Amino acid sequence: IHEIDVNRLIGDATLIEIMDETLITQEILKKYEIKGTIIMIKTKTEAHSEVFPESVPVLTEDAIQYLSSIGIKVFGIDVPSVDDIDSKTLDNHHAFNQYDIINIENLLLENVSEGYYNFIGLPLNIVGA
Repeated sequence: IHEIDVNRLIGDATLIEIMDETLITQEILKKYEIKGTIIMIKTKTEAHSEVFPESVPVLTEDAIQYLSSIGIKVFGIDVPSVDDIDSKTLDNHHAFNQYDIINIENLLLENVSEGYYNFIGLPLNIVGA
């Protein structure tokens, strides 16, 4: 984390809502007008921080590839993982890394509406994290 250029985490962002989907595909993402280099996906209307979810919506690899092709450099989502909760291989984490997209998990988006924003997502400066 301490080696990331902090400027990548600041910029124009698009927030979209994709509710009631277990897989988020390229076809679903193409329905939205995505502007900027940062995208956030809101998948729920209410956060329950005291309950760890049994499942989370995940992106397909073609969706991650699509985001890369349109210039996305940061991906944020309101669930605790970009992979299935029980994943042992963390394929999406690796795919985001392969496509040079920083992922941010567990965003609190329940009180934020779809739209375009100026985003600042500064990480904790933890050497070696």
